[in-house]
Amino acid sequence: MAYLDYDYRYDIWNELKKFEDENPQATEEQITDYFLDFKAIFAVEQAAYETQRLFGYNAEFDETGAYRKIAAGMWILHYTENCMLVDYWSLSPSEGFVREGSTSRLTAPKYMDLINGLTAKSFAFEAGITRKSTETDVRLAAIKAYTGGETVKLEKVGGEQFPRVFKGNIKDFQNSRKKQQ
Repeated sequence: MAYLDYDYRYDIWNELKKFEDENPQATEEQITDYFLDFKAIFAVEQAAYETQRLFGYNAEFDETGAYRKIAAGMWILHYTENCMLVDYWSLSPSEGFVREGSTSRLTAPKYMDLINGLTAKSFAFEAGITRKSTETDVRLAAIKAYTGGETVKLEKVGGEQFPRVFKGNIKDFQNSRKKQQ
């Protein structure tokens, strides 16, 4: 997975805040058109950074992928307060549906992403995550969601991937354990 160069992450954020400060009369549509997607990208990159920090690596469909999707939803809500962006990021970038005759169904990876996005929103609302929340509030809410028993990862059975609900555990955070030892 390619991630932003974190040396530029704060420059992007500062530009976003500068625009908002210099354009207090900007309509929500103007702000949305130009900056919500950048904030969402920033949020997704923050989630990747947090996943790397806690687990020591990033993968797609294991515990790290589940945590990263939850954390991305939390950070998106924190930076944008826009639920639709969480839904958008939960259903992108890969193909999400398989046609079977006249019906469609979600692929296993999209099901995983969708459920983890919904879990993120649910726990974010419960924790009251907004733009005014602290980074610690967001991190704690993401961990609570991950360990809440509603997280989905993929498991291979007979060469095929199936979604499996699991309860994440603090012990999954390898880098946290290394610091404690």
